[in-house]
Amino acid sequence: REHRGNDREQRGEQPEALLDRGPVRGEARAELLEPVDHPRIPGYRDVAFPLQFDGVRPGTRSVPPMAGEHTAEVLAELGYSEQEIASITAGD
Repeated sequence: REHRGNDREQRGEQPEALLDRGPVRGEARAELLEPVDHPRIPGYRDVAFPLQFDGVRPGTRSVPPMAGEHTAEVLAELGYSEQEIASITAGD
Protein backbone atom coordinates (compact mmCIF):
# COMPACT_ATOMS: atom_id res chain seq x y z
CA ARG A 1 0.00 0.00 0.00
CA GLU A 2 1.40 3.37 -0.95
CA HIS A 3 2.06 5.97 1.74
CA ARG A 4 0.23 9.13 0.78
CA GLY A 5 1.32 11.25 3.74
CA ASN A 6 -0.95 13.32 5.92
CA ASP A 7 -2.53 16.71 5.24
CA ARG A 8 0.42 18.59 6.77
CA GLU A 9 2.94 16.71 4.63
CA GLN A 10 0.87 17.38 1.54
CA ARG A 11 0.85 21.12 2.33
CA GLY A 12 4.66 20.98 2.63
CA GLU A 13 4.79 21.93 6.31
CA GLN A 14 8.03 21.18 8.10
CA PRO A 15 7.95 19.32 11.45
CA GLU A 16 9.44 22.37 13.22
CA ALA A 17 6.42 24.42 12.16
CA LEU A 18 4.18 22.00 13.99
CA LEU A 19 5.86 22.88 17.28
CA ASP A 20 4.28 26.33 17.21
CA ARG A 21 0.80 24.83 17.03
CA GLY A 22 -1.07 23.46 19.96
CA PRO A 23 -0.75 24.10 23.68
CA VAL A 24 3.07 24.19 24.00
CA ARG A 25 4.58 27.32 22.45
CA GLY A 26 7.50 29.70 22.76
CA GLU A 27 9.09 29.87 26.20
CA ALA A 28 7.04 26.95 27.51
CA ARG A 29 8.44 24.77 24.75
CA ALA A 30 11.99 25.96 25.43
CA GLU A 31 11.61 25.03 29.10
CA LEU A 32 10.97 21.42 28.12
CA LEU A 33 14.61 21.08 27.02
CA GLU A 34 16.83 21.73 30.00
CA PRO A 35 20.62 22.01 29.95
CA VAL A 36 22.22 19.20 31.94
CA ASP A 37 25.88 18.72 32.85
CA HIS A 38 27.11 15.66 30.97
CA PRO A 39 30.61 14.28 31.52
CA ARG A 40 31.24 13.66 27.80
CA ILE A 41 28.72 15.71 25.81
CA PRO A 42 29.17 19.50 26.02
CA GLY A 43 25.97 21.50 25.69
CA TYR A 44 23.80 18.44 26.38
CA ARG A 45 20.08 19.16 26.81
CA ASP A 46 17.56 16.63 28.08
CA VAL A 47 13.78 16.54 27.99
CA ALA A 48 12.55 18.04 31.25
CA PHE A 49 9.87 16.50 33.40
CA PRO A 50 6.64 17.84 31.88
CA LEU A 51 4.90 18.73 35.16
CA GLN A 52 5.59 21.20 37.93
CA PHE A 53 4.89 20.80 41.64
CA ASP A 54 4.27 24.05 43.51
CA GLY A 55 5.72 25.88 40.51
CA VAL A 56 8.93 23.83 40.50
CA ARG A 57 9.90 21.34 37.81
CA PRO A 58 11.93 18.36 39.13
CA GLY A 59 15.44 18.36 37.71
CA THR A 60 17.20 15.60 35.82
CA ARG A 61 18.73 13.12 38.25
CA SER A 62 21.12 11.43 35.86
CA VAL A 63 22.17 11.52 32.23
CA PRO A 64 21.51 8.60 29.89
CA PRO A 65 24.33 6.08 29.63
CA MET A 66 26.66 6.01 26.66
CA ALA A 67 26.38 3.03 24.31
CA GLY A 68 27.76 -0.06 26.05
CA GLU A 69 28.36 1.73 29.36
CA HIS A 70 26.46 -0.86 31.41
CA THR A 71 27.02 -3.92 29.23
CA ALA A 72 29.31 -5.70 31.72
CA GLU A 73 26.89 -5.10 34.61
CA VAL A 74 23.91 -6.41 32.65
CA LEU A 75 25.78 -9.49 31.44
CA ALA A 76 26.93 -10.23 35.00
CA GLU A 77 23.34 -9.98 36.25
CA LEU A 78 22.35 -12.46 33.53
CA GLY A 79 24.88 -14.94 34.88
CA TYR A 80 27.80 -14.56 32.47
CA SER A 81 31.26 -15.18 33.96
CA GLU A 82 33.98 -12.53 33.97
CA GLN A 83 35.80 -14.45 31.23
CA GLU A 84 32.66 -14.61 29.05
CA ILE A 85 32.02 -10.90 29.59
CA ALA A 86 35.62 -10.07 28.65
CA SER A 87 35.26 -12.13 25.48
CA ILE A 88 31.95 -10.52 24.53
CA THR A 89 33.12 -6.96 25.20
CA ALA A 90 36.64 -7.36 23.76
CA GLY A 91 35.68 -5.43 20.61
CA ASP A 92 34.50 -2.35 22.54
